[in-house]
Amino acid sequence: MLDLLDPDIEWVVPAGAGPLAGVHRGHDDVLERMFLRLPDDPAHLVAEPDEFLAAGDRVIVFGHHRGRSPREGVSFSIPFVHVWTMRGGYAVRYEPYFDTAAFRAAVFDTP
Repeated sequence: MLDLLDPDIEWVVPAGAGPLAGVHRGHDDVLERMFLRLPDDPAHLVAEPDEFLAAGDRVIVFGHHRGRSPREGVSFSIPFVHVWTMRGGYAVRYEPYFDTAAFRAAVFDTP
C-alpha cells in the first residue's frame, strides 16, 4: 500500500480511535504507528468500500469497517467516510470519519 502513498503523506486519525489516533507523517510513521498496530488477522478488521465520489483532488469513500473483536469474537460493522487527497497519482492526505468509541472497543477491546 505504501506505493500508493506520497512519501510525505499526512495520515490523520481522529482522537479516540485508540492507539492509532494522531497525525502520522511519511511512510515510516504510517507503517510503524498505523499498520503495525492493527490486528494481524484480517478477519478482525477490513475496510469495505461501498461508494466512491471524486471531487477535484479528493476521493471520498463511503463504507464500513467490518470484522470480529480479537478477544470476544463479536462481529462488528462500523460505517465510515474516508477522505483522500490526491496529487500526481499519489495520496498526500488521508482523513477518516467514523465512530471512534465503537471502533476502539471492537478492534482493541478497550472502552
